[in-house]
Amino acid sequence: MGNKLFGVDIAKIVNNSITSAGGVLDGTLTKATSGTRTPGSLTAGTNPTDATYAFKGFTETAGERRPSSTSASSISTVSILGDSCTVVPEVNDEVTIDGTDWTLLELVSRDPAQALYVFKAEER
Repeated sequence: MGNKLFGVDIAKIVNNSITSAGGVLDGTLTKATSGTRTPGSLTAGTNPTDATYAFKGFTETAGERRPSSTSASSISTVSILGDSCTVVPEVNDEVTIDGTDWTLLELVSRDPAQALYVFKAEER
């Protein structure tokens, strides 16, 4: 899925190397896709549907709390190996990794080869 740089699929190399070293976890990325409006009920919304995609990744606890939040949910980072997922992860996607559910809040970094996506994420 990554961009080839200088003819080399760096994302694939990174994905294969980290995966073979055993340093990643299985995860599920959930994207909400807009549906169509219900005929005769235009105010009922667009009936979104969820699509799920498998990926490899890991989390790191950052120990901070969302400034506007009064709940005790924590903000951490979720890292997704770009070549392990068939879609590009985006803000507001939902992720389950190591039994914990997260909402992706902010893209912190993504390298030019799309080998690794790092997001700030809030536990749901």
